Amino acid sequence: MIGPGGTHADGASISTPRFNSRNWHQATVPGTVLTTLVDQGVFPDPLFGLNNLQIPEALNKYSWWYRKSFTLPESYHTKRVWLHFDGINYTAEVWLNGKRIGGIEGAFIRGVFDITEALRRNGTNVLA
Repeated sequence: MIGPGGTHADGASISTPRFNSRNWHQATVPGTVLTTLVDQGVFPDPLFGLNNLQIPEALNKYSWWYRKSFTLPESYHTKRVWLHFDGINYTAEVWLNGKRIGGIEGAFIRGVFDITEALRRNGTNVLA
């Protein structure tokens, strides 16, 4: 899910199960924020006609959050678990269960994080 640009919440709260993301959009992954907003009907496809004129320039001035809840499979309970990003553009803070895991900065930079200690073996995990 992606959160609206300009949200006032931080990664520590967004990456917890109690955070309310009800008004967020189902994210298209892999993809960009614009990809998601086009897929969800917020904006028209900018590749047709003059639709690109309907995409506000301010869209890239906001910080956006991606959020994913998941349960760790039982087969992973005794293993080290790594999180791989195959390309972030341009800056990312990575949070899991209220803990900052790390950050990525640069055009389409990859990131690899050992998330073993931050995982909940039982129950819901939340990545932001």
